[in-house]
Amino acid sequence: MDNWREKRRRASRAKTELSLPGSFGEEQEIEEMRRMAGVRQLVRQIK
Repeated sequence: MDNWREKRRRASRAKTELSLPGSFGEEQEIEEMRRMAGVRQLVRQIK
C-alpha cells in the first residue's frame, strides 16, 4: 500500500514537471515513466 502511494505521488510530480521547463535528461526520464505506465495499463486490460 505504501509503495502504491509513493508511485502515485511520483506520477503526479512527473505530471507537474512536464509543464515546467526542465533539462532534456529529466524530460526523457518522465517520458520513460509515462510509457511504462501505459504498458502496465495495457497489461491490466489484457488480464
